[in-house]
Amino acid sequence: MSDMLALDDHRLLAVERSYAAGVGNNIKIMVLDLADATDISAIASLAKNDQRVVPARKSQILDLRAIGLVPDNIEAMSLGKTKDGTDVLILGSDNNFSASQKTQFYAFKVLGRPHQ
Repeated sequence: MSDMLALDDHRLLAVERSYAAGVGNNIKIMVLDLADATDISAIASLAKNDQRVVPARKSQILDLRAIGLVPDNIEAMSLGKTKDGTDVLILGSDNNFSASQKTQFYAFKVLGRPHQ
């Protein structure tokens, strides 16, 4: 995960990215819901824990390759508004001063926010 963005007190948007030689970057936007997840901050070791641990729920809301885009190394995300007030999700990458990478910005109209 290269970036996370809080939507409210228990939900986050996350950029999940991976890279494979010959394929390129794979970028997915996920919603994470922490509402019913176990708070593990006081558990010293999950490997040696005998208590039941409930993980955060995660669901995919966008896969850039699946919609025909060829993303570079997306590492930034923000919510914004257009001049007319439309909500947009903005994703960005920089070229890391490399000739083999691109600086990219994507803006996606937000049709609806995930329900609480």
